[in-house]
Amino acid sequence: AVATVVAAITAIAVIAGAAVSGAWIEVPSALLLGVGVILSTAGVGLVASVHSPYPVAMSTPTFGRARRPRGTGTAGVSLAAYLVEMALIGILVGLVALSRFAFGIGTLPGAVVAALAGAAIAPAATAMAAGHLRTRLPEVLLALAPRT
Repeated sequence: AVATVVAAITAIAVIAGAAVSGAWIEVPSALLLGVGVILSTAGVGLVASVHSPYPVAMSTPTFGRARRPRGTGTAGVSLAAYLVEMALIGILVGLVALSRFAFGIGTLPGAVVAALAGAAIAPAATAMAAGHLRTRLPEVLLALAPRT
């Protein structure tokens, strides 16, 4: 669900950027790079969410600020996930830049490789998260139990 929203925002941003810059030929490359980034960061986020579960409050007030949930999430896991995501994004963008500037073959080959890398990272991360859940499901569910 999150990837769908982010994909729509990415597509809008890519098309708006192409409209402003006139670089319509780069739209497929930018969209493929977006796919790779979305898949890889969603995978890392999935792993982080099972290693550091953070419940959402069962009810939120209608006026004022929402109540903060009391959870077991740890800042260290979130920071590590963020750093891994930033590194992956740098690598994927680097693949596109490498194909264009180092090899001179344009951005599309690098973007295809970036999308394929994201498509490989997402299932690997899902398997890693599932392995963690398999051995720790009761404690993860307890940590995610809604609190009022």
